[in-house]
Amino acid sequence: MNIKSLLIGSAALATASTGAMAADAIVVADPEPMEYVRICDVYGAGFFYIPGTETCLKIGGYMRYQININAAGFTKLARFTPTFDVRSDTSIGTLRGYAEIEINWQNGTRPGIVAGAVAPVTGYGTDINPAHVYIQIIRGSHSWRFGRTHSPWSSYLGYALFGTADLGVQFNNTQEISYTFTGSNGFSFVAALVDDQDANFVPNVELGFKFERGWGHIGLVAKGDFDGTGVGSGHGVKGSLLVRFGNSGVSWKTQATFLTAAAGATAGLSAVTGFNFQFTPKFGMYIQGGVIAGTGVVATLGANITPVTNFYIRPEVTLAGGAFGASIRLNRSF
Repeated sequence: MNIKSLLIGSAALATASTGAMAADAIVVADPEPMEYVRICDVYGAGFFYIPGTETCLKIGGYMRYQININAAGFTKLARFTPTFDVRSDTSIGTLRGYAEIEINWQNGTRPGIVAGAVAPVTGYGTDINPAHVYIQIIRGSHSWRFGRTHSPWSSYLGYALFGTADLGVQFNNTQEISYTFTGSNGFSFVAALVDDQDANFVPNVELGFKFERGWGHIGLVAKGDFDGTGVGSGHGVKGSLLVRFGNSGVSWKTQATFLTAAAGATAGLSAVTGFNFQFTPKFGMYIQGGVIAGTGVVATLGANITPVTNFYIRPEVTLAGGAFGASIRLNRSF
């Protein structure tokens, strides 16, 4: 073989090898465009835009474990409560949807089977409660709410005083159509038609006003029941005064309630008062008490311990109608 033949053969081999490599080459596709989650700071911390929309969503909630001790023994509660807050700006104002679902493991009475027949059974089990599911339209100082939530009678002046015990709040977790005005000077007003969950279409009417500033609040809420039946039956009026003593960490709250009749409560006058002492950002104590119609003297002593952000521990001892009780609550929010 001469030099010329060797060179021609080498060139042909190289060409064939190059063609084979070109045929086997891997073609890398261009990356598809990705849309990252955008922060929505219009409505406060924690909101983000749902990808592909201009709707903002905040997911939150809490986990709770509580042990109660009373004359009947020990009861326990384990709760997971996710919350979903959806908002967007529209031509009619801020359109909001809110849901808070309580998933409880607790002692209770539920339908069961006894000796082959349907009968109430008491014991530990799981309960699901849609505590809040409503649509809200917010336009400046005005807002309209449609759906299930705590009625103004329960929530407008704040829940109880400072602790876990409700001290005669009389929760009314039902459906409502309500209007609220919130002024820039601290004055607010609420009017609501509240479903009393009976067999007719006659709602309860609830009205309230409140003046709130940095020093605290003063307010009044009233309700009228015009068919005398259902949840939250009876007429009533409730007044509340909250005073914060500057930057001392001391707060005082007093609340008085009068009911003509009520489902789950006794007619009459109830009055409770209490003090909260926030000694440090991580530790506070409260003491409160009064008289509740149908129960008698009530009193609670407790503490709020916050070792880290979004986690608190609340031990509490209670006297109600001559019987002592105690509870401890652990709550982790997010």
